[in-house]
Amino acid sequence: NPPGFIHAPFSSEGCLILVKLHQFAANDNRHVTMDTLGGDWHTGNAGQQVLQLHNHDSEQVRMARTRQDTATLSINDEGTEVFVIAGSVEDEDGTYNAGTWIRNPVGFEQPLVLNRESLVWLKTGHLNL
Repeated sequence: NPPGFIHAPFSSEGCLILVKLHQFAANDNRHVTMDTLGGDWHTGNAGQQVLQLHNHDSEQVRMARTRQDTATLSINDEGTEVFVIAGSVEDEDGTYNAGTWIRNPVGFEQPLVLNRESLVWLKTGHLNL
C-alpha cells in the first residue's frame, strides 16, 4: 500500500504477515491487491515459477517458487531484497531458511538457488534510486 493508505490486515484463522514500511517511491500511489495462491504464475528461467506483484519505473516486486529439486534465481546488479517465505535458498556463502531477510547491495550479482518447494519474495531495482 502506498503512503497514506489506511488498512487493517486481519485473518479469521490467524496468520504471520511481513510488514515492510516505506517501500514505495514517492510518485508511486497505486494500491495493489492480489491472491498469490491463485495468481497468474508464469514459468521462468531454470525451473522457477514467477508471480509479478508490482512494478514501478525500474522497481520490480515478485514471488518465485520451485517444485523441482532446485532452480537458480539470477540476481541483477541493481540491488536486491529477498525474503524466504518457505523452504530455503542458498548461495556461495550459505543456506538461508524460511524467515530469512537478504539485502544485496547495488553491484552484487551472486545467484541464489531455490531448493525444492521453496517460495521467496523478491524486490529489485529500488536500491539505486
